[in-house]
Amino acid sequence: MYVYFNSNYCFLEMPAIVTTLLGWSNLTCNIYAFSSHGDAFITSADEGNTWYSIPENVFTMSKSSKYFVQVTISP
Repeated sequence: MYVYFNSNYCFLEMPAIVTTLLGWSNLTCNIYAFSSHGDAFITSADEGNTWYSIPENVFTMSKSSKYFVQVTISP
């Protein structure tokens, strides 16, 4: 899957746990996504190699940050 991050395309191989990429922080480089279980926000700090569940309010705070970049996915 190619992902558009802040004027750059990069290839990220997403594990089955990821259903929807949501964005990333250009301050922390954390990637944010929604889980394939449909019940959890998840984040990765190592380019998608490891994923951890996070509370919805943590994602909401990250999304409202000026450093959050929404992901655009290209086929």
